[in-house]
Formats: sequence, structure tokens, C-alpha cells
Amino acid sequence: MKKLSALFLISFIFSCAEKEENTSSNILESLTYSVDTVMVDPGDQIINLGHGARFSTVSLDGQKYYYYDYNKTAINEIDLVTLELTDIHQFSKEGPNSIGFNPPTIQPLSNDRFLFVSSSINVGTYFKTGAKEKV
Repeated sequence: MKKLSALFLISFIFSCAEKEENTSSNILESLTYSVDTVMVDPGDQIINLGHGARFSTVSLDGQKYYYYDYNKTAINEIDLVTLELTDIHQFSKEGPNSIGFNPPTIQPLSNDRFLFVSSSINVGTYFKTGAKEKV
């Protein structure tokens, strides 16, 4: 019983000891962030950003930004140097040149082509004209 009392007394002493506090009470004191905003001249067109930028990509040379507009089934081509909408490439959801109904993942290829991967349902390469490349 004496050993148990001694153990209890030692644990009580250490639990009552004064704890050393951190000098800074704000753990987010050194947190920083920045926001980049890009203004693009769409001309007489409207760029619908309702689905966000998750369906977009940059050209192989880094000069063009391709934004897929899910509602129009079209890719808006934006020149990153002049920050202007330069072209709209129309695609179809149905027919022999269909890119599929699900929002695709887009990868630009050489020779004015795109690789569309639509939720493992449809995978294909397409020209900017909307025609599916025959393999």
C-alpha cells in the first residue's frame, strides 16, 4: 500500500507542475497566400465558368489555354499572351464524332488535336474541327 501511495503522490506532483507555454498563441501567424486574377477579353462571346476550371488545360507550348464549356460541348481557346478568346472549337455529344456525355478530361496533342477521356466510357483523339480521328 505504501508503494501505491508513493506512486500516486509522484504522479500528483508532476500533474500539478507548471507547463511551459508556447511564446506565440497564433499558430497561423506566418500563413500567407496570394490570389491571381486574369482578365480575358471574350469579344462578343460569353465564357461560361459555371463548372470551374477543372475541365481545362494548357497547350503544349504554354501559349494557349483551353477551357471546356460543358453546356455548349465546346472548347474555348484563349491566347495567354494577348489574353483574348481566339477561337471556339465545337464538339458533339452524340453521333459518330461523339465525345461522350460525361465531362471529359482534355489533353492537347500536336497537329491541332485533343485527347478526350470521358469517364472510361469514351476515349479518342479529335481534331479541333470536332471530327474524331480514325485510328
